[in-house]
Amino acid sequence: MNIGASAPSHGPVKHSILPFPAGAHQGELCIHVALAPEDDPADAVEALAIAYERHPISEVIVAPAELTGSRGRVFGLELQRYWEIAIIGAIRDEAWPLVPSRLVLDVSSLFAAELTDEDYLLRDLAEATTRIPPPTELFAVAPAAAALTPRLLHILNQTLVPEFGSTLYVEPAQLAAAVAVSIKAERPWSVRPLAAFIPLPSPAPAASPAG
Repeated sequence: MNIGASAPSHGPVKHSILPFPAGAHQGELCIHVALAPEDDPADAVEALAIAYERHPISEVIVAPAELTGSRGRVFGLELQRYWEIAIIGAIRDEAWPLVPSRLVLDVSSLFAAELTDEDYLLRDLAEATTRIPPPTELFAVAPAAAALTPRLLHILNQTLVPEFGSTLYVEPAQLAAAVAVSIKAERPWSVRPLAAFIPLPSPAPAASPAG
């Protein structure tokens, strides 16, 4: 178990109950799942369904790479029989799911330094949108002060078009500046303290003991 409660583990599939890390659903309980190499996807999901049949949880969170290829597609389709699927992926990732999912997209890497070449960023984002599923939300963790501008927020809103908005997680000293920047964007981003962000465990969750 990593954070919070856990359900019984049936077989090698790894799982635990976690609060969702970021965005509008932050803090809502979800099942974090990872297949072991020896797992059969259908058998693993059946075991999970048994383990969580008394837990009223509606969403699972899975690494994007877990849902790629033929095995990942089977895994995703089996999961969808019982739960909604959420993923947290970074904008530079190359692996994306082959099944419908709620994508909360980490764009922190775009806030690492001041935006000096807007044309390059626009080309980069245009390429990214050809491989990334439409995101439900965006978020950025600990943006550099020089990178935090209304123009960058606007570009990301307009290019990536998150369905339910975006969130900045900033140091306490940045809160006022982040609010001032966000309010100037055509579609303001939510602003939360950095300490509120809940990182997912890495590596994958351990197989949960009985809870």
